[in-house]
Amino acid sequence: MPLSAGRDSRLIVSAARHLGYRNIRTFAYGQPGTHEVAASRAIAERLDLPWRFIPTDRASMRRFFASDVYGGYLDFADSLQSVPFVQDLPQIAALKQDGYVPDDAVIANGNSGDYISGAHIVPAMRSVGLDLNAEQRLRRILDAVSQKHFALWRGLRTPEHLERIRDLLGASLAGVGAAPEDPNDDYGLFEYGEFQDRQCKYVITGQRIYEFLGHEWRMPLWDNVFLDFFEKVPLEGKTGQRLYAEALEEADWGGVWQNIPVNAKTVRPRWVIPLRWISKAAYAPFGRDAWHRFERRVFQYWMDPACGYACIPYSRAVLDRRGQRSFVSWLAEQYLERHGVSGQVFAGKNS
Repeated sequence: MPLSAGRDSRLIVSAARHLGYRNIRTFAYGQPGTHEVAASRAIAERLDLPWRFIPTDRASMRRFFASDVYGGYLDFADSLQSVPFVQDLPQIAALKQDGYVPDDAVIANGNSGDYISGAHIVPAMRSVGLDLNAEQRLRRILDAVSQKHFALWRGLRTPEHLERIRDLLGASLAGVGAAPEDPNDDYGLFEYGEFQDRQCKYVITGQRIYEFLGHEWRMPLWDNVFLDFFEKVPLEGKTGQRLYAEALEEADWGGVWQNIPVNAKTVRPRWVIPLRWISKAAYAPFGRDAWHRFERRVFQYWMDPACGYACIPYSRAVLDRRGQRSFVSWLAEQYLERHGVSGQVFAGKNS
């Protein structure tokens, strides 16, 4: 089982232990010294489970992105709906090679507990639009979905593109009969927009990794009983994952919920820390947005725990001014180019 410092994988592994499963093997990966790694190890030790850590660096990930394994996976997992999900693939392949993951292993992960429990509800959707009419509320929903999930490149968020995205999202909702009839349900329409066009098309297709490596898989938190339950949880219970977090801490399966922090952040590698603080102070007069744009362009390449930015050279990342959001921005660009969409078109220019 992939085991991170968050709630979802912690729930899967502690619930499995609580229910009496014994043949469980856990693992974590990323840059050494992060909170995630320390918390993952502490959880495994508390549950008395085998645990393995795969250090991840840019050199190994660079080799992975240039490998036949990666190319073969892209062909295998391509749904023509989104860029293939790549996390876990090189790490599980390495664990299979050294025998830690047996050939008959069934992989179970925590996707997508954060989504179903409310973590993805943006601040703009955490209030009920009682003072808005139906058209205004629909616009608010579509704007919120667009802002959160259609922002891989800031430079592409032109008024024309945004209007086109809203039209497509609106048609998608209308196609299943969804309409903002009750203001109290608006957050549910926002969640449905993500369910249809991100969770199902991108996140859930990450299970193809396990199929590519010859394994069965399970997604316990995507079972219909969980989806049906959380679909009915009111906004108050979903905001900040309130109901989910309180229930997990109260049950405290395996004793791993009270004193092992959830999702604490650690900046690594260490040499980035002083440079980042100096830069942050220098950017203080220009505002938070300017600082975050600079941080993403200059430092995020090194700070990404999974070293996903190894898909491109650092020089390309730091010199690019289009406003990338994460390494997935670059994977999306490469995916389109792989399908014959030129970089010029992707950059918003005519080819």
